[in-house]
Amino acid sequence: MVPSDNNPLADKENFPHVAIIGGGIGGIALAVACLHRGIPFTLYRRDSSFDTRSQGYGLTLQQASIAIKGLGLFAL
Repeated sequence: MVPSDNNPLADKENFPHVAIIGGGIGGIALAVACLHRGIPFTLYRRDSSFDTRSQGYGLTLQQASIAIKGLGLFAL
């Protein structure tokens, strides 16, 4: 992936605004997919931080930080 100086603009005329409930692996993946396709979305997360409770099946951000950075997730 190549970083961009400009984020994609949401196409509000052709797509409905999507509410993504949950900031886990699935919610973040869906948010990135929407971002790349110009689909407007709002990502809702109940926890105040990642460390509030244990997260997903033993995966940690430390183990996947290079891949997550490459996907542009830190920019979200």
